[in-house]
Amino acid sequence: MAAGFVVPLDYAGESGIVPIFIADHDSKGNAVRRDWITEVVVPCADILRGMAKQLAHDIWCVSEITEPAVHLLSQHYPCPGPGANSQLKAVVRYNAMDLAAGGHRRRIGLDIRLPSNVNDLLVDNPLPDLEAKDAERFVRRELKDPRLVGMMTLMLQGYSQRDAARLLAGESGPTLRRLFQRRIKTLRPGAEMELE
Repeated sequence: MAAGFVVPLDYAGESGIVPIFIADHDSKGNAVRRDWITEVVVPCADILRGMAKQLAHDIWCVSEITEPAVHLLSQHYPCPGPGANSQLKAVVRYNAMDLAAGGHRRRIGLDIRLPSNVNDLLVDNPLPDLEAKDAERFVRRELKDPRLVGMMTLMLQGYSQRDAARLLAGESGPTLRRLFQRRIKTLRPGAEMELE
């Protein structure tokens, strides 16, 4: 078993308590000081378990979201300072949300996969002779805004422009739809998206 710290420090396998395991060295080989565990993790262990349960929907992943946070903070701050508890809780919160969403890029909307039929929505084929992979790269690069890429993705899955914009932007759907139409026109002058 890897060397590390277990919270609670006197954990003996008792039921009802989910332990938090933190390796004593990070991925770069830097040692994690015991201060980080005793002064920061132990006092807020129940809060960290609550975040795992509420945000990541699995209390047993508390070690998975806490360990990288402790390693990151201990790299930057070898000795925990007065705001270390707040810093740890903030990083753990983001780790839990990333885990629940399937990764950081997916949580912030950058990991959107476009289907292979990107050209199918464009009238007069304004993206001539592009393979599916090249068309996907083109759309990602040119649309830039993840909301517009998401809108294109939804439209390729059969949603109308109006419905795709409403799903992504709610009340601001019409504004997003106009932005999308303007962006398509600037990409290829004369190109129009098929409307409902």
